Amino acid sequence: MIKIHDKLWYVIKPEDKDSLAYMCQYATDKSEQPLSNVAKMQGTGRSWARTNAQSVWKRNEKGGYVRDEQGCLIVDHVIPAKVGEEFIVDNTPTSGFYVGCSVSRWSTSNKLFRVKDPRGFTVEIPTDNLATLLHHTTVVKGVVTEECVWGREGNNHILLPINSEPYLITLDQMDTLENKLIPVKDLKVGDVVKMFEDNNEYYYAGKIKGTWQVRGYSHGGYYWDKNHKTTYSDWVEVKDDKWTDAFLRKNAYSEKTSYSVETFSKPKIVEVVRNEVMTLAVEDYSWYAPQRIENKTKLYDSWRNLEWKLVNVEEKK
Repeated sequence: MIKIHDKLWYVIKPEDKDSLAYMCQYATDKSEQPLSNVAKMQGTGRSWARTNAQSVWKRNEKGGYVRDEQGCLIVDHVIPAKVGEEFIVDNTPTSGFYVGCSVSRWSTSNKLFRVKDPRGFTVEIPTDNLATLLHHTTVVKGVVTEECVWGREGNNHILLPINSEPYLITLDQMDTLENKLIPVKDLKVGDVVKMFEDNNEYYYAGKIKGTWQVRGYSHGGYYWDKNHKTTYSDWVEVKDDKWTDAFLRKNAYSEKTSYSVETFSKPKIVEVVRNEVMTLAVEDYSWYAPQRIENKTKLYDSWRNLEWKLVNVEEKK
């Protein structure tokens, strides 16, 4: 999903001919300090923009390096370290963006295009973003004539024309996330729901606890050795002490009907499709034992591998 932020922070690389910049969103807390995630990105940007001090070695009249009595190069002068200039701007609709040359990353095959913001800095956009610009805007000698704003999708900067469908879709999605999500507390057991940008349907099973049997095992010899023998510990039964909001997703490729248990930390529920309460047996659940269950067994102290099986599911009344 593309995100559009109200404010942008950027730092320009010193002495870069294109004023290449590192850009991220900018937001503050109640004390007017940058949010922790913003501060982390600012640290990355400042490190990227900084140039370290550089020693310039002394040369003789013939252009060769001058050395001291010990044969070490003599420093003529030191070019001091430089830091990039930092700015904060409003991410308001702006015109005059210029699409420049393409660049490649040595570590990937992806092409990027440099876009000069009329406010005096340059960032890079992916090829598919350029295609969107050409489809939705008029570009005259590299200049986008329509007003645009900056968005962010994953690790990429996205330039969005405000008259385009992607921009309107992004606004609608952001409005949904901010104002239209359904809280878990409003759900009833048996509600079948849909999540944001997810085509699956999930059955809300309420708050549940699981009990697992866990044992350790190790392989003697190599797998290809027909005489190798696997040894096991005794089963250890552990009941979870944490109630979990459980969303069940039907396993599509299972011969027998079963449901994978999803425990979203922040479920983005956008729709309740219907309510149909199911009666489930323990074998209907496909539920991986949480790490806290395996830790409680302390089997890792003696065994490299663990296996487990779900033996009971308790529903909170």
